[in-house]
Amino acid sequence: MNYKAISLAAVAAMLIGACLLQNIEPKNNRYHQHEEALPKAVCTDHGEDVFCTHLPLMAITTDGPIPEAYLYDAAGNAITDTNGYRVKNRETVSAVVKYFDHAERNNHLSDEAVVSEKAQVRVRGNMSRDFDKKGYAIAFKEEDLLTGKDVSLSGMTADSDWVLHGPFMDKTLLRNYLCYNLSGEIMEYAPNVRFCELFVNEEYMGVYLLTEKIKYNENGRLSLSKTDPDITETSYIVQVDRGAEDSLRNIETYGMYTYTTAPVGDVYGQMEIVYPSFTLTEKQKQYIATLFTKQWSEWHNRFRCVYLLLTDKVTLAQWTETVRPPCVIPKQGLQKLRISSLKTLNMTRLTLCQTMMKVSKNRQFFRLVTPICW
Repeated sequence: MNYKAISLAAVAAMLIGACLLQNIEPKNNRYHQHEEALPKAVCTDHGEDVFCTHLPLMAITTDGPIPEAYLYDAAGNAITDTNGYRVKNRETVSAVVKYFDHAERNNHLSDEAVVSEKAQVRVRGNMSRDFDKKGYAIAFKEEDLLTGKDVSLSGMTADSDWVLHGPFMDKTLLRNYLCYNLSGEIMEYAPNVRFCELFVNEEYMGVYLLTEKIKYNENGRLSLSKTDPDITETSYIVQVDRGAEDSLRNIETYGMYTYTTAPVGDVYGQMEIVYPSFTLTEKQKQYIATLFTKQWSEWHNRFRCVYLLLTDKVTLAQWTETVRPPCVIPKQGLQKLRISSLKTLNMTRLTLCQTMMKVSKNRQFFRLVTPICW
C-alpha cells in the first residue's frame, strides 16, 4: 500500500473540503465564548482567599440534600429494573440558583447576581451518574415552585430547563463545547453552551458546561410549530436512549435494520418521542414513526450508493445500469455529473467524491457524503 500517496490524497481532500466549507454561510450568528468574551483585568482589591473567576459563576443553594443518583430500598440496596440495571432517581430538590456574569470584570460570590431564581435541581445522566463530578438538571420555577419560569443565561434563549454538564472523563473540558459549536455552524440548530464555574451549597464543584436543553420553546430555542392533539401531522423531537416508561413514546423505525437504533424493549438505543409530550396521540406516534423511517431509509440508501462507489464494490458501468435506480440521490447532483459519460473517464474515487459534493447544492447531501469522503 502506498502510504505516501494516501497521505497526500488526505491532505488534498482536507484542503478542498476547507474551500468548499468557505462557501457555506452559517444561518445563525453563534456566540463563541472563547473568541468573543471580553478580556478581564486581574482583580487587585481582594486577597487570594476570595474566589475570583473570569468565567460566569453559578451558585446553587438547596433546601436539603440533593437526591441520590439511583433509587434504594429501605435496606440500602439499589433498586433494579427487569434488565438488572439500577433505576435512575429523578427526584428533585428545591433550590435558589444565583448566576454571576459580568461582561467587563471578574465574578465573585459576593457580587450582585444577574439572575437569582427558585428552581428544582436533580442529578442527570446515565453512566455519568457514577462519576465523582455529577451532571445536574435545573428547572427554573415561579415562587410556587410548580410553574416553569423562562430564564435567560449569558444571552442564551430564555427557557426554564437547563443542563449543567460536568466533563469528568474529558480532561480537556473541550469535547462537548467544540462539538456543539461546530454543529451549530453547520446545522440549523445545536444547543448553545457556556463554560461556567459551579458552587453547590458553598462547595466548589469545578468547571461545568452550561447547555441548552433540546426542547420545544415558544421563544424559539427550536423552530417548531406547536403541536395540536387534534391534528395527526405534528412537529416532533425524538431521542435515542433507554426508552420511555410510557410505551406510547417508544417507536421502532428503519434504524433498527441499520443497527443505529434498537427495537422497543432493548436496554439501550431505543428511539423515543420527547415532543409532543403530554398530548401525544397514537395517530401522531404512527405519523412520526412512518416519517422518520422514510427519512432514515433515504439517508441509508444515499450512504449505500456512495459506499459502493468509493469502495469499488461495483464498477461505474454496473452502478449506472443496475445499482443507480434504487439509489436516492438528489437529482441535481446526478444530472450535472452526467453519469453516462463517466465510463470513459478515468476518475479516482476521491475525484468522484469531490465532484459529487461540488455539483450538489443540497446541504443535507453534502453532510451525508462528507464523512465518507474524508
